[in-house]
Amino acid sequence: MLDSTTGGIKSIYDKELNKELIDQKSPYKFNQYIYEEIISRKARRALYDETAGCPGPKKREAKFRRTSPESCRIRKGKYDPVTSRIIMETKAKGCSKIIQEIILYRGLKRIDIVNTLLKEETLSPEAIYYAFPFNLKKPEIKFEIAGSIMRPEIDQLPGTAKDYYSIQDWLSISNKNYGIIWVSKEAPLVQFGEINTGKWITDKLQIKNGTIFSWIMNNYWYTNFRASQEGRVTFHYSITSYKGKIANSKASLFAQECNNPLIALPIDKNLKGTLPEKEHSFLFLDKKNVLLLALKKAEDKNGLIIRLVETEGKDTTVKITLPFLKIKKAYQTNLVEENEKTIPIQKHTIRIPIKSFGITTIRIQ
Repeated sequence: MLDSTTGGIKSIYDKELNKELIDQKSPYKFNQYIYEEIISRKARRALYDETAGCPGPKKREAKFRRTSPESCRIRKGKYDPVTSRIIMETKAKGCSKIIQEIILYRGLKRIDIVNTLLKEETLSPEAIYYAFPFNLKKPEIKFEIAGSIMRPEIDQLPGTAKDYYSIQDWLSISNKNYGIIWVSKEAPLVQFGEINTGKWITDKLQIKNGTIFSWIMNNYWYTNFRASQEGRVTFHYSITSYKGKIANSKASLFAQECNNPLIALPIDKNLKGTLPEKEHSFLFLDKKNVLLLALKKAEDKNGLIIRLVETEGKDTTVKITLPFLKIKKAYQTNLVEENEKTIPIQKHTIRIPIKSFGITTIRIQ
């Protein structure tokens, strides 16, 4: 169900879980555009106090006005054997045009959302969010950061930022019965529960509901950002849901499927190779909690580099199989590909331990 006022989604019903995935009591619709202005007299200084040339917090002095579209046009998008699409077109403060496309897949439990904004130029302080109110009370939230997985409050140092967080590709939000994986391709900044900009939260972050705010842009900061953010910009989101606890490896794989889709290339029909015609893999890993980060030529051209990451917080020994390569030598290396020790090999396979949430790099020849 779609909302003809905001252009957001009113309902997503999961027929497998027999569950409504959108919080029907939320003041926001799913994928609702929110435009924010600072209306305090001192504008940016109400949010940041310049002290000795550096921004510093001044708690809760900033006052905001937040608005959303008031009407939209809904039309049918492209339809093909794989996907069905619907498009909402609207406009609101900050944008001369907003296009929100929803993509559904045949036989695949996945929803893609593509938001395209024709952003107007302004030097006044502003921000834009998209709201994603999931139907979960006091949920557990986990998200991918660079090289690890994090839970708000639990896996962070005292005094670090709680108003907003930066994710790598995905976050999961769940309770003991079910959960949702949410993927953001271009917008890493997120806020939980409610819009927390300007609160400078120092107490414990209370996440009482399942609402995620994607903070797609702002011009609040004094340095390192353009004063205005005009032009055509696009943001991609994807969601899926699972019964029970969501493994980090599932979330990571789903994010990679969404953000790094298969690239198909034509080949000569008479080309002959060594791979079997039926479905097969160039490389196998025997542990689901270990994922392949990279498979590439070594920087010095001497062999191939395999880089792995452990995702569930368990010390693991993983078996790597390359059925079409005869491995002559293998080495464990550091991140800059300097050999550190030899790894025993068995023709097409090697075994290597990897620490909890660890990253391991291997050179094979």
